[in-house]
Amino acid sequence: MAGRPRQFDRDQVLDKAIGLFWQQGFEATGIAQLSESLGIGRQSLYGTFGDKRGLYIAAIKRYSDENIGLLRAQLASPGRALEHLHAVLDGWAARAGEKDYCGCFLANSCSELGTRDPEVAVLLQRNLARMAEALQTGIERAQAEGDIDQATNAQALARALVNTAQGLSTASKVDPSFAGDTIDQVRRCLLYTSPS
Repeated sequence: MAGRPRQFDRDQVLDKAIGLFWQQGFEATGIAQLSESLGIGRQSLYGTFGDKRGLYIAAIKRYSDENIGLLRAQLASPGRALEHLHAVLDGWAARAGEKDYCGCFLANSCSELGTRDPEVAVLLQRNLARMAEALQTGIERAQAEGDIDQATNAQALARALVNTAQGLSTASKVDPSFAGDTIDQVRRCLLYTSPS
């Protein structure tokens, strides 16, 4: 006998879960609060996601897929690749400077569970790698266009930018003034124009 169909939109539920986990973290967010805030019963939550950890993992995957997709689209859009890389940095600085900034959901997850939950750790490693790959593609495109020195190690630079974003998201939670200075120095030191 077939089970009753789900009476909720999975993506909408995950978006709400992302918001809660993002603000409070995994440990501080309880099942009762999730059930109430997401508007679904505990039985439906368990039936769809298994448990709170399963919901958390699904939330990380959705958050990462959406953000990696946006990053790839931004870096692949028409125009100079270097301009798009600068726009990515501008976006990081703007978000980190917002009032009540909660950091990056992935960076928060790395700090809270990255070393304690092997499955979450592997998922976060994969997501950081995907972000670096997207940035590396943009850097290599900028190199081909003559805007970043060909001698630059594109993979290493991409990883440095990922690390910058993760560190910025942590520091800016307690001092938003880090955002502008950090991005300005990254611009000067890393994304320099190729010598003519």
